[in-house]
Order: sequence, then C-alpha cells, then structure tokens
Amino acid sequence: LATGIGQLGLGHSYLYFQKQFDEAQKKQMIAFSIVLTTLISFILILIFSLQLNLTLELLVLSILFTLNISIYNLLLIIVQTDLSMGLFLKLKISVPILNFLFMLYFIIYDKLSINKILIINILSYSIIIVLFLRKMDLIRLVFFNFNKINTKIKNYIGYALRYHATILLGLLTTQIDKIYLFYFSKLEQLGIYAVAYALSRLIGNIQESISTSIFANFAASTQNNDNKLLFAFRTTFYPLMGLILCFSLISNHFINFIYGSEFQQMSAILIILCFDCIVGGSSWLLAQKFNAGGKPELVLFRQILGVFPI
Repeated sequence: LATGIGQLGLGHSYLYFQKQFDEAQKKQMIAFSIVLTTLISFILILIFSLQLNLTLELLVLSILFTLNISIYNLLLIIVQTDLSMGLFLKLKISVPILNFLFMLYFIIYDKLSINKILIINILSYSIIIVLFLRKMDLIRLVFFNFNKINTKIKNYIGYALRYHATILLGLLTTQIDKIYLFYFSKLEQLGIYAVAYALSRLIGNIQESISTSIFANFAASTQNNDNKLLFAFRTTFYPLMGLILCFSLISNHFINFIYGSEFQQMSAILIILCFDCIVGGSSWLLAQKFNAGGKPELVLFRQILGVFPI
C-alpha cells in the first residue's frame, strides 16, 4: 500500500514529458522522481509500521524493503522509454533471479526466516537499483546535485497527480471487496476468495502488458493512434472472453486437481472474477488513449463513476 501510494504517478509523468527534455533534464527529472517517491514512501511505511508494534529489527527491514520496492517500481516505468522493452524485461527478471540464488544459498547452508527473506529481497533490489543508477549516471544527481529542477516541474507534477488519482481509485475499487470480507465474513471465506482473485488476475497480465506498451509508445504522440488501440482491444478482448468460456466448462476439475476438493466452491467465483478481469483490463487498455493524450482527468472521471456501484 505504501509503495503504491508513494509512486505519485511520477513514472508515467516522466514517460509523458520525456520527449520534451534534453538528456541533462531527463536525468534531473528521474533523480527528482526517485527522491520524492522515496520520501513519500518512507513517511507512509513509517506511519503504517509504527501502528503494528514491530520489533526494531523488523521495523528497519520493513522500511528498507518498502523503499527499495518503491524505487524499483518507479524505474520499471521509466525504462519503458526503451520502446523495444529490452531494459524493462531485464529489470523485471533480474530481481527474481537474484532472490532465487540468495534463497538457494540459505536453503542449503542456513534456515530461512521472515527477517532473512526480507534481507534477501532488500539485497536483490538494492543491487539492481545501484547497477541501474550507475548505468544511467544518476547516483551523483540523486545524492549531490539536486539543486536544479526543470522549469516544467509544475506541469510534470500536475500530470503525475492527475494520473495517480486514477490509480488510487483503482486500488479502492479492486480492494474494497476484500476489505469487506475481512471485516464481515469468516477468514476461510476470505481465503478462498483471495485465492480465486489472485488466480483470475493471471489472465489480466496479457492486457496489462499491452496497456504498458501502448502508453510507452503513444505518450504525448501527435499522431492518431485510434486504429492501433482498437486493434489491440479486439485482439485481446474477444479471444480472452472465448478462453474463459471454454475454461468455465472444466473449471471444477481444474480447481479440484490444483487446490483439492476443499476449494471446489470457488469455481463460480473464479469464473466471475475472470470475466471481471477481462472487462476491467479492456477498459483500462482503451483508457490509455486519454492517459497518453495528456488527459488522465477523463480516466479519473471514469474511475469515480466506477466507485458509486460499490
């Protein structure tokens, strides 16, 4: 939650404005975004952690873990300026690979614990972040040369906050069902629903990846990309809908095979959530027309309307 709120939409704002910057200004804005994201995330995780009565060691590890994820997620968005997505993919898979290697060491030579898992993640994220900052020659800017901010900072932050408002409302609409179940149902029901929800989101990765690519390619573009957007919509929405219809015929057997008979009741929930995921993903894909066109407030209006039925 802290990392999600702490992003402030700065990464997407950078994607939108980066064509207007020269190389020096790009580095300044990346440095500015990293510092501001880190500061906001630090304040939020500190507030959240102090309410949980954690030990000092776990508190420090939780803060470091959150700050690393915040910076990493920001960089994942910024590197989408490489339209081949090569750097994005390298950044995406490098942390899981390092995590696996570190955990393998502990499994063989030591025992894993919550604190050690946090340390492993902190090390993995930190290594990748430092390597990226060195590659982009940003370390000096982040820590020592933060006195020159681009004159377009007002528009930069303005777009970021408008974009981020849509993300926050999206978090509300996707999490409010689980918050309700947490307070008004049994933990067993919440667990079954959470498993169904997580499984249903897997199919949404296809549309999410395409939405990411669309925004990275179309941000601040002066060309009319409506035909490309509609093509992306048609080539994902209809096949995915057909796939879910076919899956619904075997969902009971699939769930029984993967999770066991105890989860048999989640079959209907899973199918409904899969349809919800596809419809929501298609809507977000089409919304990239306005995000990339510099009008995230129109998407914000869509998100606000989506809250009322809930």
